[in-house]
Amino acid sequence: CGSIESIYHVLLRCSIATEVWEGLGLLIDSLTTVSLFNLILAMTDVAVRGWLLTVAWSLWLHRKLYVWKGTVTWQLAVISPAEADCSNSVCWTRPEREWIKCNIDATMNKVQGASSFAVVIRDHTGAFIRAVSD
Repeated sequence: CGSIESIYHVLLRCSIATEVWEGLGLLIDSLTTVSLFNLILAMTDVAVRGWLLTVAWSLWLHRKLYVWKGTVTWQLAVISPAEADCSNSVCWTRPEREWIKCNIDATMNKVQGASSFAVVIRDHTGAFIRAVSD
């Protein structure tokens, strides 16, 4: 779409992302990336929280597929795998008290000579601290 690749764009401003969140009944117009994650992590229903975090991950995954392979994704294709992954996935475990946990993912395309990475940092309560991608 010609926009700058950022977590903010991928999760909140990309047309697929806005369709997905609006389809789930979330109003995202005034959200930042941090406020989105804080909203999700503040939810008391662990299953809903996990599912919404998986939807966010699925948005990132499908954007990566679009950028690297040109694969176009529709709203349902983002939500359906998120539902399946939530029921079969390994749960994130909290670090010990007063520690933080840094989860990292990266990919590289040798043919194009390009690479990308993402980092998410949370504290021992599971509260979102920071995310970075490139």
